[in-house]
Amino acid sequence: MNLNDIRTAVAGVVHGLAEGDDPPLTGYAYPPDSVAEPAAYVQVESVTYDRAFAGTAEVILTLMVLVSRADDVTASARLDGYLSTDGDASVQAAINTERPSLGGTAFVGVCDDVHVVSADAPRWYEYGSEKYLGVGLKIRVIGD
Repeated sequence: MNLNDIRTAVAGVVHGLAEGDDPPLTGYAYPPDSVAEPAAYVQVESVTYDRAFAGTAEVILTLMVLVSRADDVTASARLDGYLSTDGDASVQAAINTERPSLGGTAFVGVCDDVHVVSADAPRWYEYGSEKYLGVGLKIRVIGD
């Protein structure tokens, strides 16, 4: 598996997620110098090699989602949409729709399987000189 391809695919799948009139999520494959919120960027948490005799690897990613803290209620509601299991802004639903085992195409040739495993509790993050309400979603990727 190529980590750049995985990062790019994840960022592409979440790019544009939005609910209603909310601004679309900007997906970044790597942590950017500055973010255009709402934003999500991909970090590699861990890589485990040779998970099986065939040389399968497991990659755990953290998708950091950051929203403006201008209005606490609006920021929390936006994060709720990204954390939901369904809906137009749901990260889990977007990733699941693109799973190769379920007929998705975004990860074909990139990995054998991908799914959102969990999410951390929302909290305040400082990025650059700004503070954002954010959450980290753990994504498990399996492949050769």
